[in-house]
Amino acid sequence: MNPLSKSKIKYIKSLQLKKNRVHEGRFIVEGGKSVTEFLKSDFTVVALVATAEFYAKTNAGLYPADCYVTGADTLATLGTFKSNNTALAIVATCPATEPLPGQDEFILAVDGLNDPGNLGTIIRIADWFGIRKVLLSNGSVEVYNPKVVSATKGSLTRVAVYYVDLPTVLATYPGQVYAAAMAGEDLANVEPVRAGVLVLGSESHGISAALSPYITRNLTIPRQGGAESLNVAVAAGIICYHLLQ
Repeated sequence: MNPLSKSKIKYIKSLQLKKNRVHEGRFIVEGGKSVTEFLKSDFTVVALVATAEFYAKTNAGLYPADCYVTGADTLATLGTFKSNNTALAIVATCPATEPLPGQDEFILAVDGLNDPGNLGTIIRIADWFGIRKVLLSNGSVEVYNPKVVSATKGSLTRVAVYYVDLPTVLATYPGQVYAAAMAGEDLANVEPVRAGVLVLGSESHGISAALSPYITRNLTIPRQGGAESLNVAVAAGIICYHLLQ
């Protein structure tokens, strides 16, 4: 294990900025549980910074070549967590690709999402229901934003996220395209499915008009109270539970 140098500390902190993450092809993962998930995953962990206690409890076979040991006080200053007394990893980003959704799988597609916490939660929901792909419209919040990574609680290691031109992708998709909408079929009357694409929009703007021609069924979660709308991640969880029973 190596002690942390000032240059390494500066480099780690620089990855809090998107432009540096894009330039370096690296992002940070914070917290012992999430770091352990990434160490066990197909992602490449480039460097690991952790307390001696974390190293003592973690399988040495998972360590990357570049390892550093530090105290909890220093560790908490490197990332975005207010407190982190276990570990931080520098991880290589995955190459961007644009796979077409398969006819035998269920996929989430999110249009114009800007909130990192919501994206992280949607990825976690996808993981819970065994959904392996999330499609994001170009310009949506960056998946390697530290707040997104944190909110996934390690689910990013099992759910692939792709930035695509959603109208182009949906135009060639032959299956059912569902959409979460304020007006549509009562979700309770819709039979469970095995495959399809569920489109979700941002809370402020909803689903863009450009996607309307490709949506085959609008689905509504009936409102019984006075709330104006549901959080997009909450809506995703409710609809996925019903459709994928």
